[in-house]
Amino acid sequence: MLSISEISKRKRDRRFLELKRNAYEEAVEKRLTENLYSRIWRHRGAEDEARDQALRSKTQALQVVGVGLKELGVDEPLTSEDLSPVMEGLFYSKR
Repeated sequence: MLSISEISKRKRDRRFLELKRNAYEEAVEKRLTENLYSRIWRHRGAEDEARDQALRSKTQALQVVGVGLKELGVDEPLTSEDLSPVMEGLFYSKR
């Protein structure tokens, strides 16, 4: 049987390990986002910018004539639950 001091030491050790794990996760996340941000969010070229502008102008034109989500057959905004199967397919697909 464990003594009270041994139990409290184990609790402190578990808390310390949890804090250490969280710190490592934060450090990895920070490093990844800092290094990958420019690669993820940059335009690859003039063609991407042209496509983005064309899409923007089409959506603005639809707004001008009063076409909204309801007219396009979308009853309610998408939620994270709606997108989870898509995201799982993107991030967890076997390559």
